[in-house]
Amino acid sequence: MKENYFDTTPLIKWQRWSWYIFSAYFALVTVLFVAGSGIAETLTVWGIVGILVSTLLKIFLFVIQFQKAGLFRFSLLSYLLVVILLSTVILKYWIL
Repeated sequence: MKENYFDTTPLIKWQRWSWYIFSAYFALVTVLFVAGSGIAETLTVWGIVGILVSTLLKIFLFVIQFQKAGLFRFSLLSYLLVVILLSTVILKYWIL
């Protein structure tokens, strides 16, 4: 049986740096909120949008890894996950 190996280095780097960036970002937003700044709510919404975009990029990194390994079913399932994530956001904020 042949094993399919993944190069997870880009995904691990993206995950690590996104945690650092979003932790610092939301720490700054928390300080602004405690200080009574009105822009904190807007920055929070954009931070959540950033987390969603980051999650989409991680899923696309998985798709690339699955396609390189020849696991096309998993890549199609990853695309389905992207569609479900986007449709959930669209249903929540634009339709309902």
